[in-house]
Amino acid sequence: MQTLSFHANQRMNQRGITQRQIEMVLKYGDVRHDYYFLNKRMLNRIIDDCHKALAKTAAHAEIHVLQQDLKILKQILDKGGLVVVECENTIITCYQYDSHKTRKNFH
Repeated sequence: MQTLSFHANQRMNQRGITQRQIEMVLKYGDVRHDYYFLNKRMLNRIIDDCHKALAKTAAHAEIHVLQQDLKILKQILDKGGLVVVECENTIITCYQYDSHKTRKNFH
């Protein structure tokens, strides 16, 4: 796992984002410039793939890991997706994927 900056740790606490959710974004997310992201469309596809993998898997350990991943992915889906900004192996900040859509310009 990459190092968390003080700022990222503060933002995680303020926004209700867990360490495991960050790990899922880094594991399954797409990279664009200096950030990783998971949006709703990607999450739905990944969750479907996990369900298919669960149906095919017989190993108890793999089933447990997939179930844990599914739980976290569904939490991220409830948030609308996540963005994790990373630079030089340090996580700078994180926020909900669609948070930029809710901001209004008051000028």
